[in-house]
Amino acid sequence: MKLLVVFALLVLAWCGEACQTSADCGHGECCVSNMRPIGKRQLVSSRDGGTCKPRGKLDGGCLKRDETYDPTKIFFRCPCVDGLICKGMKIFDVPLGEMGTCVHA
Repeated sequence: MKLLVVFALLVLAWCGEACQTSADCGHGECCVSNMRPIGKRQLVSSRDGGTCKPRGKLDGGCLKRDETYDPTKIFFRCPCVDGLICKGMKIFDVPLGEMGTCVHA
């Protein structure tokens, strides 16, 4: 029984909290959409909400299109933490755009 409780707590911690915008998340987190867009039309909004995830750290993944943190937005991948920028890798994930890596500004 104790093992089940520990497992449930780990799953909750790993999954993150539900959110509608990044303002719903804690410091150093952003709201990541639960739905991957299929086409460009779905890039405009994500009405299904998201999950709070940590913002990109040094050498972490990012999307060039989501370089700037905005607490009113929901993202498809969290932007880099303050002080880092998203450097494009010239690899594109359609329809999300250019993938990148968080590096020093």
